[in-house]
Amino acid sequence: MQAKGTPPPVGALFDSSFSRSEHVLAMAVLYKLQTLRDLRVASLSVSRADLRAVGFCDALARYFTGPGSRNIAPVAMSSHEMQALASRPMIEAVLGERAPTGEVRYPQGIKKLNDTAEPAALIRNGISAQQPGNAVVIAAGPLSNVVAAMALPDVKDLAPKRVRTLVIAATPDDLRADLPAARKVLAEWAAPIAFVEAPELTFPGGQLEPRFAWAENHPVREAYKAFQAMPYDAPLAAAAAVLYAARPASDLFTTSGAGALEVADDGAVRHQPSGSGTRKIVRIAASQQEAALQALIDLIAAQPAAPAAGRGGRGGPPQP
Repeated sequence: MQAKGTPPPVGALFDSSFSRSEHVLAMAVLYKLQTLRDLRVASLSVSRADLRAVGFCDALARYFTGPGSRNIAPVAMSSHEMQALASRPMIEAVLGERAPTGEVRYPQGIKKLNDTAEPAALIRNGISAQQPGNAVVIAAGPLSNVVAAMALPDVKDLAPKRVRTLVIAATPDDLRADLPAARKVLAEWAAPIAFVEAPELTFPGGQLEPRFAWAENHPVREAYKAFQAMPYDAPLAAAAAVLYAARPASDLFTTSGAGALEVADDGAVRHQPSGSGTRKIVRIAASQQEAALQALIDLIAAQPAAPAAGRGGRGGPPQP
């Protein structure tokens, strides 16, 4: 229970294309930080028109919050067609998994378009529901949904009052998928922006099985293995962005000075120093790379703290 007089955890609005295993790892970090009360998941949105990707996102959220949870964040779906970013094997490995009884192992509640929210409105409403300065928007992928929210008339006034930071983790391919959106967001978003670069951090694929040995079934493990041929090491920039959004003062991170951000035709992001700017690059501190990697791995593969009596931890072995 929250102590009287203390501010609530920061409200996190997470937007992603859910097209790569690194986004699944970021979701694991997001929900572990929620259990630690570093943040609250206020909304989830998918930055491409793919109903199965939205169902995949919903299935992960339901898994992480536990069976029977009533605190499932709403999920929105973009109307932007970006099928080139899709990873159907990863999505179907989770949504198509069946228990020995024949039941869906990872249930989800997205069956039709009307089961999803409209992303611009969901992001706007999620921002407006937070206390002043107590929202973070995390974008892991194309910025289509963020720019759609910016088009709503009240977001320009709401964002600087409610949003602490827009934290972006995007590859050049992500930004090229909707280059006009990327440029507009970096130039015109009305609150501070932190662009996270962490190319040196990757999840060690060789540690996947031992790290998840506590669970007989786990969607992160299944999605990771299905994304591409094993073993491979998945980038952790999106996971690092989630951690930074929750713990911006951590000594794991170092930041550039204030300035502006520009995106080139090839999707590369450049930082232009400026004393009046509100954009910065966030990197892993050189002396903290090993510590940052270990912190992220621990969050990703964390065992649930309090599984229900007599049951395994969401697919894990029965507890004594």
